Amino acid sequence: MMYTGVIQWDISSFYAINSISNPLLDLFMVAITHLGSIFFISILGLVILMIAKNENIKKIAVLILIGLAIHAMLITLIKVAVNRERPSEALNDVSLKVWGYEAKAHGASFPSGHAGRWFILATILIPSRRRLRKFSYFSIAIGILVSISRIYVGMHFPLDVIFGAGFGFLAGYLTLKLEERFEPQIQNLCLKLPFFGSDNKSF
Repeated sequence: MMYTGVIQWDISSFYAINSISNPLLDLFMVAITHLGSIFFISILGLVILMIAKNENIKKIAVLILIGLAIHAMLITLIKVAVNRERPSEALNDVSLKVWGYEAKAHGASFPSGHAGRWFILATILIPSRRRLRKFSYFSIAIGILVSISRIYVGMHFPLDVIFGAGFGFLAGYLTLKLEERFEPQIQNLCLKLPFFGSDNKSF
């Protein structure tokens, strides 16, 4: 009975958000939703890695890339196990507001990978000193917007993005645990990476 109630809430909440339509809001949400793609965040991590002058920043970039790899493996296994249909496959009257490769819904819906990736960044940045920790809060804000956008554009149910965010935090936590276990190796890797400059000021 409780399960049925949760599913009913999931569907009704999806329709409440997905049924909203405004040309400017559509453009904003479609742009925001692509910020959660693995392509965008991987490129972001690689750019930071290439241009950072500070070894601590380089280490964070390496951790972001590790976190993305852990997250990809985690949600792929869960998607295969659960195999939930996308809203447009499971429901009628779904408004798909997407472009490019997502113009047609594909793949399993649960959990949302897009929703989780900014929460990986947020978790990795939480232990940082004050100068960088503020970016953790920024990442959470972007993660929330991306999560809402996934429902708005019709790609995911609310439960998909709620659990997706949770798995993002989990991937970030596992990354920090790996850092503790292999800190010398990760630090050595960062030292071997080329620096564009010599500013090694600590954050």
